[in-house]
Amino acid sequence: MATLLLLPVTLLFFILSIAYGAVTCFLNHRKLSAFRGPFLASISNLWLLKESLAHRQHYALMEVLEEHGPYARIAPNMLVTNDPEFLRYMSAPRSPWTRGAWYEIHKFDSTTDNIFSTTGEKKHARLRSKLGPAPMKSDTETESQYSGRGVDNLESSIVDQINTPKDAEKVSQGKIADVAHKAIAQRYALSTEAAEKGREQKADMLGQFIAHDLSQKEAESEAHLQILAGSESTSTAFSTTMLYIVTNPRVYQTLQTEIDTGIATGKISADTAVKDLEARQLPYLQAVIWEGLRMCPPLFGLMSKISPLGGDTFNGVFFPGGIEVTASPASLTHRKDIFGEDANVYRPERWLEADEATHTKYLSTVDLVFGSGRFGCLGKNIGVLELNKVFVE
Repeated sequence: MATLLLLPVTLLFFILSIAYGAVTCFLNHRKLSAFRGPFLASISNLWLLKESLAHRQHYALMEVLEEHGPYARIAPNMLVTNDPEFLRYMSAPRSPWTRGAWYEIHKFDSTTDNIFSTTGEKKHARLRSKLGPAPMKSDTETESQYSGRGVDNLESSIVDQINTPKDAEKVSQGKIADVAHKAIAQRYALSTEAAEKGREQKADMLGQFIAHDLSQKEAESEAHLQILAGSESTSTAFSTTMLYIVTNPRVYQTLQTEIDTGIATGKISADTAVKDLEARQLPYLQAVIWEGLRMCPPLFGLMSKISPLGGDTFNGVFFPGGIEVTASPASLTHRKDIFGEDANVYRPERWLEADEATHTKYLSTVDLVFGSGRFGCLGKNIGVLELNKVFVE
């Protein structure tokens, strides 16, 4: 008898659940109904989840934008764009758009945010001001410090520390973090001693953290981020660009000739590693690097921004309040209306053939793979410096 009485209650709960789901789907679909995209994406996150699990998210975003235009729907509350002007607008210093929840998953320590995981505007601005570049020194002095000259066995010392098993449970990123944390602890202890004795702080990146009053926990979090993000993005850019070079004899021979001529004429230092300033004077090398970044942007991920609560209008397009908009770097850098009908082809010559206005448009578009405005990558200059050196060497 009790079982029979429960049946109507269970049935009612089931009906209410279906009704709630239907109403939710309808409201989700209606909110961004002005934007086109896959139908499944308009009612649930399953479309985006499916493409992510298939490891083809960036291809899927490119396809959606190619089919539906510069603003396409990829989730009930999310759009994707490849509009360079809109991307700059969202990240501009006084823009009302803010970072989405996607950034929060990149916190390495549950108690401490880093510059990438911070979504709060005031906190992000405070961190960014502390992590900004220090006053530049002379080219020679800066490169000497950056290259590690004068530090005996710098690279092998770091590698040995990472590879030497000190704790069976510390592996991979854990080893890197452990080495970084110990080095930071030593520096913070030395900085306290130096302050007590009136000595100046050592002029390197960690020294700038200390000088800008970053706490030791904040410095550890930032160091972890920079080790992973900096090495991964640069190595990806190097690997993919090198693949394009070695599989294209024309590019390989042209680049080799420019480097050989540079050494023969004294434009490139023959007895030391090429200087950043020297590399920037090699036009074909610069074309090779930027075309590589264009063909395969090294940074992927949703990196979504949230619209202000009252909504926002850009170039006549209204974006409802509280929605997320993400970018498709690959779609952005393969736009045929910007880079030409052969945008899917690796051809460094396009950068040399372009007039000044077109070259500026190319550069400003590809530069967006590093972000822009208040969300621009703080490590961009170091990354480009590394690429300028590595291909010559």
